[in-house]
Amino acid sequence: MTAAVLQARFMPNAVPSIDSHVSAASITGGEILSKDWTGTSLGPVDTWPPSLKTTLAMMLACPTPMFLAWGDDLLCFYNDAYRPILGYRLATALGTPFKVVWASIWSDIEPLVMTTLAGESSKMTDMPLDLSREGVPEQSWWTFTYSPAYDDAGQVAGLFCVTNEQTNRVQMEERNQTLVAEVIERREELARAEEQLRQAQKLEAIGRLTGGGRARLQQSADCHPWIRRSIAQA
Repeated sequence: MTAAVLQARFMPNAVPSIDSHVSAASITGGEILSKDWTGTSLGPVDTWPPSLKTTLAMMLACPTPMFLAWGDDLLCFYNDAYRPILGYRLATALGTPFKVVWASIWSDIEPLVMTTLAGESSKMTDMPLDLSREGVPEQSWWTFTYSPAYDDAGQVAGLFCVTNEQTNRVQMEERNQTLVAEVIERREELARAEEQLRQAQKLEAIGRLTGGGRARLQQSADCHPWIRRSIAQA
């Protein structure tokens, strides 16, 4: 059931709109209202369908980064929390086709977009994406969902994205894994050295019993360098 249908059923006298209240509380809401949409496939704001207006009002009021691509051209909308994700694209993203805004990662996300437009939701966890927010390559990881956005007739009219960056957590986990691997390697190296020391001590004991002496021990003991030095200094 669409947001517009729910609103019509439970709030029959309400008219969904991007009103001045939302605009005042949202930088992006104000930009949507002030933008000239007559040259786009959507036309003027006052002609937009209730489903689009309702979806936008809910998105603009949310503190979680969200993105909406609507219509045949998948024109872009987003809330204030999403603005930093756009980086240098912020100046031109509003009302621009989704494929144009995210052209640099389109090959990564196109299959998800097509699946969503076919009516299926998608969720990605810790997906690596190079957003190049500052215009240069960058490593970043994202957990996000793509959900169909429905028009007044209940047909898929676009896609709705809720996203969160996971870069700091992923990089921290990778550093921790590296440290753990180094600790394990050092422990294994120490265990090997201790075993070699035990073998060297056995050889030394045998040498004393057989009269082989330390010179023979130094030649036959296959042990760690510091163990050799320890035997030589003993």
